[in-house]
Amino acid sequence: MHGFLCEITKHRTFREVWIAYGIAAVFLVLFLSTTESISDPRLRWWFVQQDIYTYGATLTALLITVGLPRLICYEWERKMIGLICTANQGRLVTWRSKVLFSVLYCALVVMLIGLCSIFVHCSTFSFQGAFEPVSSCVYFKTSDLPPMCNLGYCALQYGFLFLGALYFAGFILLISIITRHTMRTIVIGGLSFLLCMIYEYRGDVFPGWINIVLGNVFRFCFGGFLFENSFSWSLPNLQGDWSDVWKGVCFAVAAIVAEYSVLWFLWRRKGRA
Repeated sequence: MHGFLCEITKHRTFREVWIAYGIAAVFLVLFLSTTESISDPRLRWWFVQQDIYTYGATLTALLITVGLPRLICYEWERKMIGLICTANQGRLVTWRSKVLFSVLYCALVVMLIGLCSIFVHCSTFSFQGAFEPVSSCVYFKTSDLPPMCNLGYCALQYGFLFLGALYFAGFILLISIITRHTMRTIVIGGLSFLLCMIYEYRGDVFPGWINIVLGNVFRFCFGGFLFENSFSWSLPNLQGDWSDVWKGVCFAVAAIVAEYSVLWFLWRRKGRA
């Protein structure tokens, strides 16, 4: 627990993190301030769902890209890795603290974005229909969904976003330990997410076979899970069957476990260097 508290203390001293918080707060306020009440009650919750995987995923990716690289790079940039390695169980305790911090960081980011967006959006129509059955949904066929209310489905989407955030966080931490440089990691992570965003919104501009290849890469990388495409287990931007949702969840969990396992291997190996 002491190591985890130390990670929190270090995180509060990172200047770029507070800049990212400020940018995210301004973006969220500007976006939510333009929210208008939808007159058609059948479309209200559908727009709320869309916002979860559009600006919700984007803000989550921004805060992870800027907030987590120094979690790993700090020890090399401050030349503290040697001191950690000389301590008894130093590498293991530090790795556990960093993993715990990254998981709770992702959870807090997703929770805060979710609470702000749902409260502001739904307050424009007084939460009408919150506990009614899902009338329409993104990525899944409505007829295949189990009994679920609109608000419950939105909460489920934020659960999917949390898994996507952990997937992306694992990628950022791996890049961090490979480069050992905060700014390089931010640039690589930001460009990687930007490419995923370009494909999400403009993937149809690519020729046939290139689009197929990129579609499969996007489907299984962190981008597909951040934008929640991949949980439907169908090709990007197509509605999938709810009966296949477990496949996407299992793949995301397996990818996250693999990332943090590789992170532990590299942490031990590079810690000796």
